[in-house]
Amino acid sequence: MSITTDVMAESTGFDMGFGYVISGTEQDGFHVHSGVEGFTFEDKNTASDSVSNGCNNCQAGDGATTQTYDVGTSDVEQLKNPLWYAAKWGGYTQSSLTDDEISSLDPAVAKVNAEGVVENIATYFYATEPRKLEAALAKLFEDIAGSVGSASTVAANSTSSQGETHVYQARFDSEDWSGQILDFELTDTGVSNTSAWDTHNTMSRAGGFLSTRNVYTYDGATPAVVKLTNTNVELADPTVVDNAVPDLTRSLKLASEADYSFAVRRIKWLRGDVTDEKIDNGSLLFRPRTHLLGDIINSDPGYAGGGSQRHQNLPSASAFGAAKYLEYVAHKKTRRKMVFVGANDGMLHAFDAADGKEVFAYIPRGVFKKLSTLMDINYSHQYTVDGPVYVSDYFNQAENEWRTMVVGTLGSGGRGAYGLDVTDVLDNTANTNTPPTVIFDISDDDSTTDEPNATLKNDIGYSGSKVLVLPVSAPAADGGGRWMAIFSNGADSLSGQAKLIAIDVNDPTKFVSVDTGGGAANGLSPAAFLLGGQNVVVAAYAGDINGNMWKIDISNSSYLSWASAFGSGTPLINVVDSSGTPQPITAEPTLGLNSLKLIGGTTSSVMVYFATGKYSNTSDLTDTSLQSIYAVADAGSPISINASNRTDKLHEKWIDTEASGRRTVLNDKQTPDTATPPGVSPAVDWLNKDGWFMDMVLKSGTQRGERGLNKPLLISDRLIVNTFIPSNKQCDYGGAGWLMELVGVGDKYKDHTVLGDEANTQLSRPIISDLVPFQAGDEVIILGSNLGGKKEENLELNSTITSLEGKVAGGVRGRMSWRQIK
Repeated sequence: MSITTDVMAESTGFDMGFGYVISGTEQDGFHVHSGVEGFTFEDKNTASDSVSNGCNNCQAGDGATTQTYDVGTSDVEQLKNPLWYAAKWGGYTQSSLTDDEISSLDPAVAKVNAEGVVENIATYFYATEPRKLEAALAKLFEDIAGSVGSASTVAANSTSSQGETHVYQARFDSEDWSGQILDFELTDTGVSNTSAWDTHNTMSRAGGFLSTRNVYTYDGATPAVVKLTNTNVELADPTVVDNAVPDLTRSLKLASEADYSFAVRRIKWLRGDVTDEKIDNGSLLFRPRTHLLGDIINSDPGYAGGGSQRHQNLPSASAFGAAKYLEYVAHKKTRRKMVFVGANDGMLHAFDAADGKEVFAYIPRGVFKKLSTLMDINYSHQYTVDGPVYVSDYFNQAENEWRTMVVGTLGSGGRGAYGLDVTDVLDNTANTNTPPTVIFDISDDDSTTDEPNATLKNDIGYSGSKVLVLPVSAPAADGGGRWMAIFSNGADSLSGQAKLIAIDVNDPTKFVSVDTGGGAANGLSPAAFLLGGQNVVVAAYAGDINGNMWKIDISNSSYLSWASAFGSGTPLINVVDSSGTPQPITAEPTLGLNSLKLIGGTTSSVMVYFATGKYSNTSDLTDTSLQSIYAVADAGSPISINASNRTDKLHEKWIDTEASGRRTVLNDKQTPDTATPPGVSPAVDWLNKDGWFMDMVLKSGTQRGERGLNKPLLISDRLIVNTFIPSNKQCDYGGAGWLMELVGVGDKYKDHTVLGDEANTQLSRPIISDLVPFQAGDEVIILGSNLGGKKEENLELNSTITSLEGKVAGGVRGRMSWRQIK
């Protein structure tokens, strides 16, 4: 049998072969004897009378070549559909097992790593079981995309790059869905590539770590935590739940199981016990973990250190404790420093900032129902404790002393929020198993009927909001003030409304859920808070998915009277694109002041800066709707815009050119340019305009789905926004992004630029976290977490941190935003 090949034409500059695979002969296999651009291939499996023996510097003009094969009695099977090979061998790792040992493995059970250890479920599926195709392909693409990245905002022990400043970054590895916290030193030149510590090393799978590990939960019986041990979770009778954590145990039992014996083993697995990570009777029992810490994706770490949160400037009312605060700050400098972060292993983790050792872990009640899937050998990634973490000082009125709290939400992991007092843990430098104290732990399907859970369970959604513990006004009978944990309720709550939730941390039975009146199927996005006189919070600004930017008045001393500032259902502004379609707001806004837009001729208006766009549903990957960056002035009245009056109410800036990774933005000036045509000014006319906007698309270009997913940064009247363009290609990693710098108000720092040549440029890797600035004199270093890259790229250890250098305007010092950095 002879086969003739010839290259008729080429359209590539690369060397390529034109080959084929043959079976049913004495020379089965791959063969190639035509090619282009010098392609070379030695074919060692040819018949003796062949006129060709592979390719040797083959070119398009070589002419036809023929290969002759001897028909044989080969028992080689026909090739299967390529999808079969992709499903079976996607993510294959070279193994040290022998061929016989590999052949004896059940392909439906596992693949093996280089040491011959079963690693995880295979990407193989049987054609007779098509229901397994989806799960198998999902696993395949996880393996292909095995990568290290970061989506959470870095935390730091200082807001200055002078002195010994450390940056704590959370990362994830999508190959095994493990997580990592790293401690990097920040210098004047950027982030060190050497970590001071790494949780891959401090959270060992060895038994010594497990024996001293402190894992707590709140099981609902009393407002106190329970420490999980391998003994107090045991059951005398596997059919009767009588251990220390009955609610947790019941949630870990599968419906198909006759008793709770496996539920107990799952609790031990959660604690870090690796006993059941093995092959039992030829099948894998529980999912084996490379590292004990689960992946950390959206949970921003929180740092508890010795810094001041400036509460000494609060009013003299007894409830605020201002006179005692500086004494507490001095005490904080002497105690242990810690880093807190949520992970998708179902826990909030607390680490010693000095050495990275885990001090304790806490399992919120809101993730109980999801924990049984974590150890499943068919595990497909899910979110659990995924929300940002914040550390805040507050004054305990009953004890007449200052204390420290850690607060957070479950984010994409569930409808829930928690607040823990960690003062005693921080004070106990000997780490003698001091537990945190539960202030509140609420979730949507919790069976407990105590407050605030019984009421708030219907209002809390999947909130990615930071929970901030803030001082607010209160009647004199209540000490003149109170400390409230305040956060936005997020999307998809049972009530379906956009609400701001506040809980009194000194008395959680006092709480409120403020309804904006924004309609059904809605949810409130993360809020920024406005401080009034002496740092008492008076208002919150937050967006929603319907394009509303709400202002909520929280200045009333009665928290039950808090409400939307312009009346129920009336936002500060509802933003729409050029066709009148509302633009979703999912990120926290940034606040500033505008001295050119005065209220009553004397008071500066409040500027609200934000970008639009969302990235939470599968459909968002391919959504190319027009999104924008906005700066609107709150001058005391709501702003009404639509498609027809958008440019009348708001000054338009636009992207005029885009080439070689650089953009030019027009109409972004501070003072009127006399060279422009009459009636046209590149500066904002603040007497007649309520703000400005810039559509995230080339003025005459095609919409690519560019959006803003993070809180903008405001430095020296320059608004810095990191944008994101997702990729809808399955084999493409991450997406693209731009770093934009725009004039905020234009009332000062003429011709100044913070980022210099880095302004309005395309990022080599998109930053999908909030930007965090560190100042040293006139210099500023801005850090952001990027999506990293694939593991085979051998990236540097600090590769998932983007470091940008800039300059602040002359005379600007100190805090550069309305809220202290973590």
